[in-house]
Amino acid sequence: MNCKECGYRLWNITSRECPECGTPFLPSEFEFAANAVQYLCPHCSQPYFGTGLNGHLVPRDFDCISCHNHIHMDEMVLLPTEGVSEETTKVSRNPWVDETEKRGLIGKWRSTAWRSLFSPAPLINATPSTASTTAALGYLLATISVTLLPIVLIIIVITAIVGISSGSGSATLGAASGFSIFVGVTVLVLFGISIIWAISTHLILKVSSKPVYTFSRTFQTFAYAATPILFLAIPCLNLLLYPVALIWWCVTAAVMLGPAQKVSGTRATLAVLIPPFVLLLLIMAASISFSYYVTINSPFSTSTPSTSRISQVLQSQKNNTGLYPQHIVALIDNQNLSSDDFISGFYNTTFTDAQIGHHTLQDFLPENNPNFDQLRACAIETVIDPVPDDIIQYRVGDFVFTYPGTENINDPDLWIFIEYPAPIANKSPTSQTLARIYTADGNMETTFGSSFKYALGAQNRLRAKYNLSSLMHPKDVTSSLVVMPQNNTSNTPVTYDIPTNTDHEEPEIPSP
Repeated sequence: MNCKECGYRLWNITSRECPECGTPFLPSEFEFAANAVQYLCPHCSQPYFGTGLNGHLVPRDFDCISCHNHIHMDEMVLLPTEGVSEETTKVSRNPWVDETEKRGLIGKWRSTAWRSLFSPAPLINATPSTASTTAALGYLLATISVTLLPIVLIIIVITAIVGISSGSGSATLGAASGFSIFVGVTVLVLFGISIIWAISTHLILKVSSKPVYTFSRTFQTFAYAATPILFLAIPCLNLLLYPVALIWWCVTAAVMLGPAQKVSGTRATLAVLIPPFVLLLLIMAASISFSYYVTINSPFSTSTPSTSRISQVLQSQKNNTGLYPQHIVALIDNQNLSSDDFISGFYNTTFTDAQIGHHTLQDFLPENNPNFDQLRACAIETVIDPVPDDIIQYRVGDFVFTYPGTENINDPDLWIFIEYPAPIANKSPTSQTLARIYTADGNMETTFGSSFKYALGAQNRLRAKYNLSSLMHPKDVTSSLVVMPQNNTSNTPVTYDIPTNTDHEEPEIPSP
């Protein structure tokens, strides 16, 4: 308790005037924390404690229980309660709404922001429930503005530099206009998030418990808890710090909401966390649904004409003979197809990784084998001869061929082959694994990760319409053949290895 004129400490004084400057005072003119001040009877020093509003006595005048003199609070001598520091006797106030605060607007905001980050519960307790909602709104907008300030300055400098260097005033004006729109949208988004979050939380509180105060109090909580968005103001790190800011905002809001609405910490935490959790689930569901819809209902809506040499050769073979080759190796003659056509530039596969029977694509390079024609004939015999009639799909290098059995079906959406990394030379597929699908109409579609999985499901449903066996995922197709044995009642494809040398005698290749 200090003199309002000179700041002199007025504790333990019987006089009602400041000993330093003579300014009159009354204890009722000061505010104290509850139970932090003891009022001493001026006659016998019997202590009484201020438990009422502003730490005052209730009632203010009464008969002393020790000396029985009638006394009034303003007559009594004041001291801090034993064990309570003088600083602790002061009423904690939210600097942003404290009308007695002499600091400027920036000082008020800085002090409030600090307490919001590190002392959220005391801050909301120091904010009267009757405090203006407009003040809370002003703090929220001020915090958003400070968050955007570094971005504003950086873009202004870049725009100015570009404008000066290019000498184009119109370009500078256009950039400034675009930047203004960006800032405006950002402010509206952050403000909208706060409002919707506060409304959702308050509704949850009303359903799960009975909040003491109205929505205005809940909005105060979220406005003063929004300070962690300041982390987004750090250049270059703002995207990395976004999860930190969001989590800190959630924790701060939960800590504030309990005392603000007089509900338990558990109820406050659930009320704060349920809205963003539900929003996250909705976003995930919408993303999955959209991906599924695009892939399943219009999987080839973005198809483009294929420029693949393999696709062109297969289409030509089908048009000329009405049939696809029994095995693609029959078309490797360095005029139709060569080893290079089966190695994609997107993956790590090499010629030696791509096995064809007892050979690899390396053997089909003419410069590596002067007896290419003999080698080709040998490969055709060792690969094509053992191919069973019930073959479904097979791999050569980075391509899995799925055309077997589709020759007599006129459906442009049937797959004829897939470009997918060879498992022997590439890591397990991820959400970024590229896959290209080539269809019977000569088109090609590019997919990634889970999108391919949905497309494969749609393709197998299409194949089922024509009594064709389901395709295996190309990550599971090695250089072995995939067949459907006639006695297989589970309708599950199995792999079939081309016979080894002990099973199938390989022709000798003449020496050069």
